[in-house]
Amino acid sequence: MMNRDVRVVLVRPRNPLNIGACARAMANFGHSDLVALEPFEPIWREARSAPEAEEVVRQAKAASSWEEAVADCSIVIGTSSFHQREMEHAVMELPTLNRYLTASPSCERVALVFGSERSGLSNEELARCQAIVHI
Repeated sequence: MMNRDVRVVLVRPRNPLNIGACARAMANFGHSDLVALEPFEPIWREARSAPEAEEVVRQAKAASSWEEAVADCSIVIGTSSFHQREMEHAVMELPTLNRYLTASPSCERVALVFGSERSGLSNEELARCQAIVHI
């Protein structure tokens, strides 16, 4: 996904350290488009620093709806560990993600969506994704 325009969407994040860790990982791979969907407001204000990724965190946006969070993204990929949950959707393993993406034009923006620390993505949220990656 290095040559693609990637947006990382964190759904209902509650831990400022996780937001910072995500921002650092994004910066390491050259990505900077971070959106928090319905962030837990007290921590959203706290999550304003991330060593080596301050700019990613500073530019991060909060969204109040799924549509707003994935706006202008042609491909929406959800993530799940399926821990204590039945798989209701077609799932790919992480190593096959690049193969999946090469089937679409590289100019299409990808949203990589991660669920909350507490519950992950709901089945309804997973159903809104074109693909689901098992992590």
